[in-house]
Amino acid sequence: MSSFDWIVVIAGLALLAGISIRALLCQKRDEDYFTGGHHSSVLLLTSFSFGSGTCNDSPGMIAASTWRSGLSGLWWQFTWLLVTPFFWVLAPILRRIRAVTTADFFLVRFGRSAAILYCVLGVLISIIIISGILFGSSRLLNTVSDPFFDQFSDQLQIRYPMVNLNYAQNQQPLLAFRPLQGDAVAALFLAAFLMLCGLVGGLRAGLLMDCVQGVLQIGMTLLLLPVLLSRLGGLGAISRMQWLKPGMMDFVLDLDAKRQLVDPMTPTYVATIGAAGLLGMLAHPHLAVVCGSASTERDVRAGFTAGNLLKRIMSITWGIIGLGCIIWYLGPESPLATTATSAEVQLQAELREAATADVDLLEPHEINRLNATDRRFSDRVFGLMIRDLLAGSFPGLLGLCTLMLIATAVSHCVVQMVTGSALIAIHLCRNYLLPDQSDSVYLLIGRICGPVIVLLALILQMTFHDIGDFLRLFIRIPAIIGISMWMGIFWTRWNVISVWTATMTGLLVSFVCGFFPGEVWTTFPGFRQIMFEQTADMIILKDSWALILTLGTALISGICITLIQEYNQEDLLEFFYRAIQTKVSPENRDLRISEFSFSDEDTVIPSISFWGLQIPGPTRGGTLGFLLTLVTVAAIIIATRLLTRLL
Repeated sequence: MSSFDWIVVIAGLALLAGISIRALLCQKRDEDYFTGGHHSSVLLLTSFSFGSGTCNDSPGMIAASTWRSGLSGLWWQFTWLLVTPFFWVLAPILRRIRAVTTADFFLVRFGRSAAILYCVLGVLISIIIISGILFGSSRLLNTVSDPFFDQFSDQLQIRYPMVNLNYAQNQQPLLAFRPLQGDAVAALFLAAFLMLCGLVGGLRAGLLMDCVQGVLQIGMTLLLLPVLLSRLGGLGAISRMQWLKPGMMDFVLDLDAKRQLVDPMTPTYVATIGAAGLLGMLAHPHLAVVCGSASTERDVRAGFTAGNLLKRIMSITWGIIGLGCIIWYLGPESPLATTATSAEVQLQAELREAATADVDLLEPHEINRLNATDRRFSDRVFGLMIRDLLAGSFPGLLGLCTLMLIATAVSHCVVQMVTGSALIAIHLCRNYLLPDQSDSVYLLIGRICGPVIVLLALILQMTFHDIGDFLRLFIRIPAIIGISMWMGIFWTRWNVISVWTATMTGLLVSFVCGFFPGEVWTTFPGFRQIMFEQTADMIILKDSWALILTLGTALISGICITLIQEYNQEDLLEFFYRAIQTKVSPENRDLRISEFSFSDEDTVIPSISFWGLQIPGPTRGGTLGFLLTLVTVAAIIIATRLLTRLL
């Protein structure tokens, strides 16, 4: 990067730090650090749900998934599009919980032990999300700013221990030492800066920074896409060159698809991760907190739905950029070929082989080698495209893209750091460990726990070999505990015993599937052909079947224990269902759930009750909004398919 690019980056970092200071000055109570003040507007919520709706939807991750899977890689993002209509219905319910943390939901609905269980898993989810963001963003940042972080790491000459999470499958040592490289230094920089911003500004700083990074994402995407298409030869160039990666324009692969990826985006896999996304969407620690920060129910409905739809629309452009990267880097005009260094020429040859090879004709070690090369390159392809496309262009553009990557990572992680620390400080300490303390004490605890969460995430991301290691954790853990949130809202018989049974069963089965696939192989001999990929030296359980086994056993075990035992929680049920049926009025929008009480003046939305089920009663606004969002989702999917025919 040029000196002017670095000036832009430094000025942007100063702006983000200033936003954090502004958020600090706006905090009227100590608790506002964790809640954002309950005054978030529809614009702020829209920008938040656009920026932090999920963490696997940043431009770099979408470009990586489309590089690996072609157009069907968009389904990693479109699975969240499928559940977007439910945000319109569920967002006001989460607002009515009046939660400071998502654990408040479990406390009010199931009791103390379930809330403690969620606190543990909620902090774990925050750590996993931050680790995935740091992993992906650090590689992009190191690539765009090359060779800055690599040169810095070379001067340090440090080695650190790495735990191999997939040692049961790849037969590599459980613990090894790896030299500290530029990626790790970039991750350390991001971690330090996000801790600074988060400790100063709290949740509202993350929300405000989402506004900044959202504008940067949209602006830089609208700049990068036409420039890349022009470099490729205009509209139609991608379709003409799709022979470089056979099947890259398939929106959904057929059931017999079998290439380098263990789980191609077949209808079965799309349905599986879609179901897991639907189950887990409520369990993310930040969701109930940010919904609770809204001024009105209308704001939270409109903000969350509009932001998520905007995110999915922008993801289409990021997917097209990923397709363009396939043509650019595998084609004859590839920057890898024009530089003519032996290492990059060899890299392009291996990438081309990975894109076209028939895995049935390759030896296991060749498949592993090509897969490793392709995955490593995919994690960096968005950063490489930015660097190669903008290098030597208008001064400052490369710096703006670098700032976009930093702002995206920091805003995501600040929200996760604050909500994770709130679970410890506000819920565990205030209710159990250190009750009856002042709010300033809990604020101090939260500011201590936040950096610890980030440090644990930093350690975890160093164990990842590629972004797939993160995605497997990101999908499974929230879905396991999310089962109890869904059941808690709609089924009155689901109780604290059901929560513990379903959650512990799901975690146990997930552990077995991840570390001991041989046990699954032995248990289901009749399903080996469809559940496993078998090579000469190992067996690999498909991710789709690992999800089916994990979530299926969790749900079935919870239902069975619920049906065979009676557990009376009538006192909790009455308060909980009255709370989620009572609309939030302007005069009591700042009330916590512990301060909420019934009043004859409350506006109550009745529920439909039958067979122990409690279905929120339909309202005109809720029904019309849900149907309109559903139609919009269908239109986006159809438009995506039609649009790609023009490429």
